[in-house]
Amino acid sequence: QATIAGTGGLGLPTTAATIQHTFPNNPAAGNATAGFILQLNATASAINFASYLPGTDVAGGMAVDAAGNYYLTGYTSETDLPVSSDAYQKSIIPGKNCTCNDGYILKLNPQATAVLAATYLGGTPAVGNEGTTFSGIALDSHGNVFVGGYTASDDFPLKDPFNTTYESTASVDDMILAEMSSDLTSLLFGSFLSSTSSQSSGSMFSGLAVDKSDKLLVAGTTYASDFPTTEDSFEPKLPPPANPQSIP
Repeated sequence: QATIAGTGGLGLPTTAATIQHTFPNNPAAGNATAGFILQLNATASAINFASYLPGTDVAGGMAVDAAGNYYLTGYTSETDLPVSSDAYQKSIIPGKNCTCNDGYILKLNPQATAVLAATYLGGTPAVGNEGTTFSGIALDSHGNVFVGGYTASDDFPLKDPFNTTYESTASVDDMILAEMSSDLTSLLFGSFLSSTSSQSSGSMFSGLAVDKSDKLLVAGTTYASDFPTTEDSFEPKLPPPANPQSIP
């Protein structure tokens, strides 16, 4: 049976018993969207369940634990995410000019009939209204939750980081990684992932995975000539560009 997560507007074929069978956001807002989760039967001939994700704007990734619970992540500017009473971050952090995007993690039961845990995760949005976006999520063998994405918040929460340097360009925000406990109450790890000495800034996150040894694998794009590589890696130094004028 295939379960998918994504982003949609009004009119999705939701099912009544789920956590949010009606569109949760203001449809009058420009380009109003919300995250959703939908499961098809094994022959794709019927919908087992479908639900919007309350308090969200965009769903950027999904993972499933051994018990069949769903972890979803993305970004939202909504203030009504159904956060847990002991959530790590209970409310969205507003910016100077708006209630901007903040990252979130939402945990649902296997039938999407109950929210088991939820939290915002981000920092203070930049002056240009850019916030935090997660587009990848993975679980390790202990049920800990890894998320990755990018942020324009130089105060994104860090914990035991391997890089505390926030870097960005006019068009690229900094890549971030974070690890949370399975109940979304504790931040276990948080770090920027960019250059180390501001020689050339900007990194973009593409995806992550956890291997059988609980090692985190991350892929993305960087403009940094001093990205923290290892000496014996396949390509420890940034290759020269074909067109130097194309570098941001």
